[in-house]
Amino acid sequence: MGKWEQEGIRLVEKLQVLKDEKQVKSVCLEVVQEITASYQNPTSRKTPLATIRKAVLTAFPDSQKQQHSLQYFTSSGKGKKPRYQHLALKYLTLSKEDWDELGDSNRKKWEKEQQDSSNKLNLNDMTLEQLELDTETKEIAQNAMNQLNISLEELLKRSITFYSKTVVGKAKRNEEDLSHILTKELLEDKKYSTHPSRADELTKRAIIAIRKNNTEIATENDNRWCITQSAIATLTGSKPATIGKTLKQLEGLINDHNQKYDLNGYSNRKGEGRDILQEIDLVKLVPDGIDLNLG
Repeated sequence: MGKWEQEGIRLVEKLQVLKDEKQVKSVCLEVVQEITASYQNPTSRKTPLATIRKAVLTAFPDSQKQQHSLQYFTSSGKGKKPRYQHLALKYLTLSKEDWDELGDSNRKKWEKEQQDSSNKLNLNDMTLEQLELDTETKEIAQNAMNQLNISLEELLKRSITFYSKTVVGKAKRNEEDLSHILTKELLEDKKYSTHPSRADELTKRAIIAIRKNNTEIATENDNRWCITQSAIATLTGSKPATIGKTLKQLEGLINDHNQKYDLNGYSNRKGEGRDILQEIDLVKLVPDGIDLNLG
């Protein structure tokens, strides 16, 4: 670690216990004076000063709302949004004489370097405070770091990796065609139990199974079943809420079939102890989803 990185750390430690602007100005001017004394050429003073400012900005990041009394509001800096920043940054700058000697073009170049430096994301220096998390999320993140004995940098990397894989994996599963998967597998294989398209696929197969029963097997209404959300949920093992969207999309087709045989919710309650699973064999009637005809 270089001299000015160490000076930056020492300055941050001092700033953490100061209470008013006068004290902040005093310790910052001491640092500026030390830099000035170390380099006769004003151009050479820019880099150590930038290093000090970066240390302060890392420890006390800018915010959209004032976080403490030692922040001031500023909109300075090309392309910078209005923000609150620590008062130290107000005093950690070259003197007017330095800028006069350097000239306006060098001032603009330095300002750009400062902007680029503050915009550069360094995970190694990042703190939970910089993420501006709500209290609960911040506590969860801290607990996770403590339990795993890892740094914030490592937690962020792991979280990004895990979340990205989850999103990509889910997208791929959503795109996966389940029509070739046997109905028995969709019903019994645990690897499909959380598949996002499982309920939709089984709902369509269950509708066809009920229609086949009503049209090709049952000879009277006492043996027919009304296509309802409850009946589909029982046949597929899916939660009613997960099949509702598919039923809504096929509402016209379902209503036409139920009306054709004058079926309603009461039809499914006729007969003591009637069980749709005993009367309609989904696996047998619709063994797979290939060439399903919902027309």
